[in-house]
Formats: sequence, structure tokens, C-alpha cells
Amino acid sequence: MDGAARESSGGTGWDELVSEIAAFVSAPLVLDDAARAVARLSLLDSLGVACLGAQHPDCAPLLGPLSSPADPEAGTPIPGTRHRVGLLDAAFGISAAIRWLDFNDTWLAAEWSHRSC
Repeated sequence: MDGAARESSGGTGWDELVSEIAAFVSAPLVLDDAARAVARLSLLDSLGVACLGAQHPDCAPLLGPLSSPADPEAGTPIPGTRHRVGLLDAAFGISAAIRWLDFNDTWLAAEWSHRSC
């Protein structure tokens, strides 16, 4: 373990791997143009499938307030819907909407991954 990692662990007995992960996560993020382009396309793809997934009749009921009341002023919006919900419900709803089509596209397909991956 180098001096910086040892210092970041604060002498609490963290093992080397935890210290390395902490150093990596706290380091500045440097992206080149190609990485930014891929990230942009991935974000656009995720938003597109979330908006379409949100319209699916089996997915739509999962996207509203489940564990907390709707908050039309301060809640987190779920793309493709009019819902603004608490953070926990938003994390679940957005993830469900994004993955809804991926799951249904690949459930019986010969190809195991989404075609955009």
C-alpha cells in the first residue's frame, strides 16, 4: 500500500483493496472525446428505451409512487411519465423503465444482449 492509500485509510485497518478503490473513486475523472461520445450515446439510448418502456402497459404501474407519496414540486421526474417521486421510487422506476425493453427483447431471443450494447 502506498503512502497516500495508507493515509486515506486513516489507520483504521482497511485492507489494500478497499484503499485502492477509495483512491480510484475519489480521483478526478478524465475522459477523452471518444469516451464522451460513447457516454452520450449510452445516455440517449437509455432515455429512449425508458420513454418507450414507460408506455408499456405492464411497466407503467411500476413507475409511480410506491414507497413514498408523489411530490409534484420537489420529486425526481421519471422520463416518459408525468410522475415526480421520491429518490427511492425514482431509482426503481427509472431502472425498471430502462430495462423493461431490454428484458423483453432478450427473454426468448437467441442474442443475449441488447443490440445497442
